[in-house]
Amino acid sequence: MCGLSDVGRMRELNEDAVSWDVSMGLAIVADGIGGRRCGEVASRLAVETVKATLRESALARGSASALEPTTLLQTSVERSNETVYRNATETTERLGMASTIVVALFERGGVTISNVGDSRLYRLRDDALELLTTDHTLVTEMVANGYITAQEARAHRHRNVVTRALGVSRKVDVDVFQHPSQSGDVYLLCTDGLTNLVAEIEIAATIVESGSDLSGAARRLVERANAQGGTDNVSVVLVRIN
Repeated sequence: MCGLSDVGRMRELNEDAVSWDVSMGLAIVADGIGGRRCGEVASRLAVETVKATLRESALARGSASALEPTTLLQTSVERSNETVYRNATETTERLGMASTIVVALFERGGVTISNVGDSRLYRLRDDALELLTTDHTLVTEMVANGYITAQEARAHRHRNVVTRALGVSRKVDVDVFQHPSQSGDVYLLCTDGLTNLVAEIEIAATIVESGSDLSGAARRLVERANAQGGTDNVSVVLVRIN
């Protein structure tokens, strides 16, 4: 595993947060919402709460009484929502802060994934890149309902409007699902600072061309986003299955 988070070329503040832990099989990416209303606080709280919850869990300790992974991830993300919401309502300065999140928990033979918002998880298998998460955005719903095409969604003026985020309300709908993994798979968790600027075909080519150099791939992905204008913070975490 490796990761990188960059402020980009247009922002003064990095509101993204990333974390990874090989021993736990855990990777997390979050994108804070709120600008001067402490978006960076929201993303940091979201990541820290998920990681702390998993550390406390029976599964993280390897106990025979471990919770089932999907239940564990759902609980951890719901708890992170409660933490961000509570902190967002404590002071005027933090009112309105929120965060997206995508989490991957790897075990032998499979990965459990959870997401809220538009931070994404991709799988590269046999040089083919596949999006495994669904964006919780207005344009995603418009595409699903036939109002616009996927191509139109990429340039739509409301493409960054999320319909779900941590901290907006006391409860949040959390997507949780599982996929089998294979030796050689590479998983990419990223914020929309990458996907809004770098096409999926370029993302796949960058990872493939980097070979076994995961840190180099992460650096090149961030460089590509910045070369396209760097209009947002950009964060990536890469995981290779051996």
